[in-house]
Amino acid sequence: MPALSGEQAAFSASAPPPEIQELRSLFTTRRMRKKQIAQVKNQIRSLPKESLRGFTQEEIFGRKSRERIRGLDAGSTMSFQVGYLLDDLEHLESRVDPLKDEIMARAASHMREIDILTSMKGISVFIAIAVIADIISVERFRH
Repeated sequence: MPALSGEQAAFSASAPPPEIQELRSLFTTRRMRKKQIAQVKNQIRSLPKESLRGFTQEEIFGRKSRERIRGLDAGSTMSFQVGYLLDDLEHLESRVDPLKDEIMARAASHMREIDILTSMKGISVFIAIAVIADIISVERFRH
């Protein structure tokens, strides 16, 4: 097989290390869960407003007021739907934090790079991990 020219070598790609592939997979799963949460919230919002009268969006999706919302028009089809969708929402929300915890644990071996990235204003540890999962290593860049 002929050797790659300098230009071709610059564009060749290699598979990321297994730990980066795992981080990317965890981020993908977390992103999918967040999309599912948004879908359920949109379903709840789409229910006729008269069922959720007197409640702001913050109250509907705030965890403290959900029990009051579940008690609206008890026995109605709308009440059943709201309760059913809130159950889904709570289940999905409970599954996001363990994903974030696992991502943080898996990134422990990249503390040097996390420290470099978090030294920039506005970059949190979690965002730094996302950047690392994307770029693989800060060593790839001169500055």
